[in-house]
Amino acid sequence: MLSLRIKIGAIALAAGVILGGILPVQGIGYAAKKVSTDSTHPVRANHSSANIGSQTTNTKNTKVILKANGVVTGHEGLWIEGKTWVPITFLRDGLGLPLSYKKENRIYSIGQGYRQLNIAVTEYGEAVDMNGFYLKDSGQTIDGHLYIPFQVVKDYLGYQGDWSATAKKLNVLSVKENPLKINIKTYDREADHASIHLKYPEVTAIANEQVEKAINQVLESDAEQFKEEIEKNLRERSDDLQSTNKISLDYQYSSSFVITYNKDGILSMLTQQNVYTGGAHGMPYRKAYTFSLSDGSLMSLEDLFGPGEHDFTSLNEQIKADFQKLPDYYGGFVELGSQPDFYLQQGEEALKVFFQVYEYTPYAAGFPEFSFPLKAIFPNKTAYLTI
Repeated sequence: MLSLRIKIGAIALAAGVILGGILPVQGIGYAAKKVSTDSTHPVRANHSSANIGSQTTNTKNTKVILKANGVVTGHEGLWIEGKTWVPITFLRDGLGLPLSYKKENRIYSIGQGYRQLNIAVTEYGEAVDMNGFYLKDSGQTIDGHLYIPFQVVKDYLGYQGDWSATAKKLNVLSVKENPLKINIKTYDREADHASIHLKYPEVTAIANEQVEKAINQVLESDAEQFKEEIEKNLRERSDDLQSTNKISLDYQYSSSFVITYNKDGILSMLTQQNVYTGGAHGMPYRKAYTFSLSDGSLMSLEDLFGPGEHDFTSLNEQIKADFQKLPDYYGGFVELGSQPDFYLQQGEEALKVFFQVYEYTPYAAGFPEFSFPLKAIFPNKTAYLTI
């Protein structure tokens, strides 16, 4: 879990944001992102031709007219180095999303349920999380107002953008998504010298009850397995303490999730488990799920490509090349295994392939992740995807 000291001056920001205004918008660009090595966020190589959102501190910016479903809202975004940022007040006034502010911990919350973004204003920057899952894109404060990258809106809030580069206008439209609901299941327990805070998804309101049941069985089974591992870990520590009489550190366990794709009969999500049992830092682990809503099955990468289309040569070559660009790459990647970690990203319309911490890079590099536009790797409609 991230432990951040809160910026004292954030109180003044609250009034500025709630009253509205224009803030730095980061967003719509057309150059592929470079591979980065950020100790806070996952390493990412993005091969998309239309990326939206990345952090910038450029003070030279151009105003962007913001529309919601074709209607001019009166709010303005900012175009900074070819990318767009939107003020959170636009999300409230233009898109109708609830906005609140907790003065005691300087956190803005926009949206609701599993789609509630939490933006913590700290002396280190504006960290953004959803269901406890910290996003790679952070917020930004300009002239006392708070902005987030439009990429975040696309990726996680169920919207898409119609961009006019010549007119500097962005029309934000709702995406037609699968008719279902996501509940946040929680498990919180304060044990002896241990703190446990788990969040995991539950899918409801799917027309086919068997499909709903199949999906939830997978999600709940993995959540229960994590709980069992925690309890085993605590029992072993208790036995060790009784035999050695040592004073134990407080153990910390958490889990979080984010929905990344929910349309065209596919539901994709990314989860993270964090375990701290002493040492310099905790140990995170990520797992992705991509379900077919036709039968509730957990899909493999081969399923996405379709029968007989399992040649991952181009993916392997690109991943290998991108790994070579990382300064802390250990080496050793040859090709994707039989069950590679991947998920679909709705906003970017991309396939994301990722690797675990320490698998090919040091802890500080995070989770190496590589992005491939769906239209490039699936030029034709597949058995599952409508591109």
